[in-house]
Order: sequence, then structure tokens, then C-alpha cells
Amino acid sequence: MHNNSKAKLEKILAETKESWSTLKKNGIDEKMLLNLNLFHYSTSKKSAELYRKFILEEKRLQARINSNKQSRHKTTHLIITTDPMYLSLDILMQIITYHFNTGAGHDCEFGGWSAKVPFEGNIMDLESMKSLVNAHLNDIPNLNRKEELKKYLVEPRLEMRDWNYRRPSNKLPSWTVAECKTRDLAIVFCIYGFGPLLSIRMHLGQLGRKLVDFLTELALGR
Repeated sequence: MHNNSKAKLEKILAETKESWSTLKKNGIDEKMLLNLNLFHYSTSKKSAELYRKFILEEKRLQARINSNKQSRHKTTHLIITTDPMYLSLDILMQIITYHFNTGAGHDCEFGGWSAKVPFEGNIMDLESMKSLVNAHLNDIPNLNRKEELKKYLVEPRLEMRDWNYRRPSNKLPSWTVAECKTRDLAIVFCIYGFGPLLSIRMHLGQLGRKLVDFLTELALGR
């Protein structure tokens, strides 16, 4: 790495430490899911496109190009977006260093980053999701059914899944909360209810019913 590039990366990482400190003061921490945006720019649209294709080979990353037509230098901007993920300062520094270097290798200069909460609501983190499942589990009056269901509950995990809500291949963040691998059954909870255009509240009350339906389906298959 050239001295100029090394000095620039060190400056970016120092600024990142300050930015992360500010985020934590405003309630953002390692327990929250975040989308990370990474910004690059290049005077060569071809270089930006090649780097975009390189990025798209990594399954958990998306990349789009915005061309600044008003710029005299015809700068092409590349925006890389991650799937929702848990971030710490160390992980963030590693990601920035990686994209700074790989971008430079494709004639794309790193221009900064931003982080945002991927969706609204109070169930966007693991602990809140666990609380939601437990709350609905406790609402099941039949103790035998409740104990049987506990066998299939899993540590909630967030995945980007394809949902056909009038838009084929529309990926939405979804929590898997119960599984029966021998029957290929699972409960997958999506806060968008029946599509991103509908209210989140429409679906919150459905999880308890789905827990009971899941057990019923297992019983019928025995």
C-alpha cells in the first residue's frame, strides 16, 4: 500500500471510531441489526461496473451504480449495501479496510460509510424477538401442547428470504423461530405482515396462532 493510501485509510478509521462512539451515545450498539452502506466513486464507469460485479459475487452484499451526470468529471458512484447484520467497532473497521483495499484494486476510491436500522418497530433485535416468541408461547393455555412446541423452538435467526407479495423475488428480513427438519416445516416471522405496504401491526398477533398451527401440522403428519 502506498504511503498516501495508508495515511488516508488511517484517517478514515480514526473518523470511524469517532462516528461509532457517536452512534453508541445515540442508542446504537452491538445488539442492534444494521444495514451498512459503503460508498465508492470512480472517474471510470467501466471500473465501477467491474467492481459492482465483483461485489455481487458475495451473496450478502448488494451494489448499485449512480452516475453523476452534472459533474464535469463524470464521476460514477458505487453504493454497496449489506444485509442486516450485528456490528461492533472491530467488525466495522475490518469491513471498511477490506472495501477500501478491494475498491482501490478496481480503481474505485472509498468515500465513506453510513449505517441505518433496516426496518421500524421494536422487534428488530434478537432479544426482542425472543421476548415476542415467549409472550405468545405463554398465551397457549394447553400445557402439554406448550411443552411439545418447546422442542421445536430454535434460537431466532434473521435471514433475507424471497417473498412473493405481488413482487416476485422480493427479499425481506425474516426471523426463523421454530423448525422440524425431518418434516421440512418451520415458522418464519416477517414484521412486514403480508407485504411491505401493509401495517406491521397486522402480523404481530399472528405469531401465536402460527405456533399452534405448527404443532397441529406436526400432529397430522405422525
